Amino acid sequence: MPPRPTLLALAAVLAIAHPACTGRKPGPTTYPVKGRVVFADGRPLPGGLVQFRSETDPSLTTVGEIGPEGRFTLITLVGDRKLPGAVAGRHEVAVVPAAGKEKVGRSVTVLTPTVTVEAGGKNEVEIRVEARGG
Repeated sequence: MPPRPTLLALAAVLAIAHPACTGRKPGPTTYPVKGRVVFADGRPLPGGLVQFRSETDPSLTTVGEIGPEGRFTLITLVGDRKLPGAVAGRHEVAVVPAAGKEKVGRSVTVLTPTVTVEAGGKNEVEIRVEARGG
């Protein structure tokens, strides 16, 4: 019996979507990470960027945009793809405040210099910073 057209179409879609068939690497396994960036007194950092640098794979770019209430959700950039979260393990943390009229507009010292992302964990973090400069 010849293959049915619907099965052939499904096989074609799977072949196109599967990374091994496209030559695309599947990318690292990531885990959701969200949190807040706050000053030492608990006030939120109103905007900016948080970056995690994996100690096991520092070539990965993992970032999150900080919203007005200090909240962020991380993504890991792999080529032209955005994977949700970060790889498991320890990460160095960097924070760049947003500039502008109602923003901090200066650099900060990160008081939470490392964060550990757990495979399958809740991964809700609070990053504490203090303003420096004038």
